[in-house]
Amino acid sequence: MLAEQKETGQVWTPSSFIWRLGKEIDNEESVYYWAYKVNRESFIICNDIIRAKIPPPEQNSCLLPALTDGSIGDMIYFHSFRSPGLILDIVGDIRALNELARKSKKAGMIVLGGGVCKHQIANAMLIVRNRFSEVS
Repeated sequence: MLAEQKETGQVWTPSSFIWRLGKEIDNEESVYYWAYKVNRESFIICNDIIRAKIPPPEQNSCLLPALTDGSIGDMIYFHSFRSPGLILDIVGDIRALNELARKSKKAGMIVLGGGVCKHQIANAMLIVRNRFSEVS
């Protein structure tokens, strides 16, 4: 991915990073695999690799607001010593989620747990205002 970024100027967002990893993964239990296999124009928000034997939504991608929180962050860190220069643009994913909220006629969220993912969705819902429902 670093070589591709240097060669083509590809700007990786966390979601495109995950999509690209999913392209290389041959494991149906990986949410990254499904982010690649199905249309990536809609979003699943996840906090780390999620393993589940459930059918994926018809369309999904994976926004990962805490990409560096966990094993992937460690691998990116260690890789940067041998091959520095990988750039990940988190703003691209924030714009995608906020634009999705802004263009929605209605929006809502069901919160199971909390953390960065919940905060990112809740912040996007501020844009929706009176078109928003929440269950916590």
